[in-house]
Amino acid sequence: MDWKPPYSRRWIGWLLAAATLTLLLTSPRWARAADRKDADDLATLLGLGPGSVVAEVGAGKGKLSQIMAEKVGYSGRVYATEIDQTRLAELREIASDKNLGNLTVIEASETDSGLPANCCDAIFMTAVYHHFTKPAQTDASLYRALRPGGKIAVLDFRPTPLLALWKVKGVPANRGGHGVPPEIVRQEMTTAGFKLLETVDPWPRGWPLSNFCEVFSKPP
Repeated sequence: MDWKPPYSRRWIGWLLAAATLTLLLTSPRWARAADRKDADDLATLLGLGPGSVVAEVGAGKGKLSQIMAEKVGYSGRVYATEIDQTRLAELREIASDKNLGNLTVIEASETDSGLPANCCDAIFMTAVYHHFTKPAQTDASLYRALRPGGKIAVLDFRPTPLLALWKVKGVPANRGGHGVPPEIVRQEMTTAGFKLLETVDPWPRGWPLSNFCEVFSKPP
């Protein structure tokens, strides 16, 4: 009997192609380019420019906040919020080391963004909304922080089988896993008082996740 390999050449080819694509998408150069393009697209959606005041909720390592600080200039302001103490320390260090006098770091909580009332022309968050354990209270704090007529962009991803093993503790059951359906975002944000302006679905740099962006405004 002739021996046959357990996997076909086609299957191995697909596996190698997937591995190559994964390496490409996680490369520092690609990540920097993707961050820059995300910031450009978000700035366009939110109408940001020199002198604008914008907040990034859940800023993480602050990559987008730094780019936005360049865009709004020193006549503008960027608020970067975080809950994690390590991230807060890193963001403050970045602002100091890079002499970003227009970048203000703010500590948030489970129920509050920490942003001052009526402080922002615009707010954005990327892959953050699905972590909200108290979305109604957090959304209310975002509504207070946004100036009348201001815009807020929620960029996130749908729950998929790929992410089923990474559960987020404490979030509402209607999320359906790690992620959040866009219709849930629209429902919760409009309940908080925001008005839906635009949907970008899919977000162009979402692969392999099913990313989307919902843009809302605070009525004047």
